[in-house]
Amino acid sequence: MEASIISLKELRLFCKKIYGVDDSFKDNKAGIIKIVCGKNRHFYKNSKQTIISVKRNGEILCACVAIIHKNAPEMLSIAFFEALPDCREAVDMLMEHCQGWGRENKCAKMVISLDGHVNNGVAFPVGGGFPSFGESYCPKYYHDYFENFSKIKLTSFYDDAKRVKAQMQRDLPQIEKIRGKISLEYADFGWGFGKTMERYTDLNNRIFPGHKYYFPREYKEDYDLFADMRPLLKNENLIFAKCEGEYVGFILWYPDFNELVPSGQGASVLTFFRYKILRRNPEAVKVVEIGVDRKFRRYGTIAALFNAALEATGKSTRKILSSWILDENIKSKAITMRYITKRYKDYYAYEKEI
Repeated sequence: MEASIISLKELRLFCKKIYGVDDSFKDNKAGIIKIVCGKNRHFYKNSKQTIISVKRNGEILCACVAIIHKNAPEMLSIAFFEALPDCREAVDMLMEHCQGWGRENKCAKMVISLDGHVNNGVAFPVGGGFPSFGESYCPKYYHDYFENFSKIKLTSFYDDAKRVKAQMQRDLPQIEKIRGKISLEYADFGWGFGKTMERYTDLNNRIFPGHKYYFPREYKEDYDLFADMRPLLKNENLIFAKCEGEYVGFILWYPDFNELVPSGQGASVLTFFRYKILRRNPEAVKVVEIGVDRKFRRYGTIAALFNAALEATGKSTRKILSSWILDENIKSKAITMRYITKRYKDYYAYEKEI
């Protein structure tokens, strides 16, 4: 066996080999790989990257993209990891090679399953089944390769939409009492897309410093992240909270577009056609991200944003999903579970000091 640098094209072909026989696979990977690793994309321009593999007799056994972003130089992200089964020795060799590259670049730790930035994607799911749109996915045996690493647990939740909305209706009188001068505003994914992305980036950078794996984003990075998904989005999928003209929070949500995607494929022009033209609405919607400036959380801002998202969902909505929440984030879990009570999936990221 030997470690070697490979091209992005070779990595993509290896991905197809891993998932080509997996009936539960829906391709959330190809789009984010293009955004993170495309040489014309801004995330790539702001980072150092190398695509490393371990081969035997010319055949790839495992591979990943090692990434160091300029805004988080101490963290080595092991992104887009893929491996064949029963290849522990090869994976160990791959990780040793990555650690060496990280040490050369003065990194302090490596994080397995982080796609460059936490907003791009993080963690391997524990359970099986179809992934929701934007959700990480991998074979179950990937976890076995990192048994000796530190485990970081994340959890997502789901519930019946009627039950969630009923609970919100019970809470609305109290929310309105404390809401004060908080007002809400939809995003603009049309001509105002650039300004919307700047507002979104500014709020993320203001609200999430100190959140595990988060580091400052740049406008063009978030623009790239949303640009490919933009045709599927409606203005109400990103809602901002304001107080006396100042933007203080937001909620990002969208339908589970993967319900419109055949097994083995990813979202495409056909997904747009089914959703926007044929008006086939997924039964599940996913709350991807809620962020509110700490000073304004006591005004019921989080609940007001969530209620606005619920009101924007269609009559066909049957299920509400949450994105992952770090297990250590007790407050976020408590707020989420007031409305969305059932465990959907567990996920793990893996860490190691280098």
